[in-house]
Amino acid sequence: FDDGKIVDYDTTQDLKSSIFEPLRNIENFKNTCTVMNGTLAWDISGKMDESDCIDIDPFTLYELKAINSLIA
Repeated sequence: FDDGKIVDYDTTQDLKSSIFEPLRNIENFKNTCTVMNGTLAWDISGKMDESDCIDIDPFTLYELKAINSLIA
């Protein structure tokens, strides 16, 4: 985050929903991961088209516990 906060987000539960189905393949998950509009997103189409991306609400992410102390 802009203030230096680092969080760890577990997508296990998200991947069970149908909207996240394209990301169940680990290669798709890794290869489409990006930051779009200031939040974690997966660019499914590869065209940086916001309407074809899956993202996580940045407020949801920010509310998670910081893990800065775990980063070397």
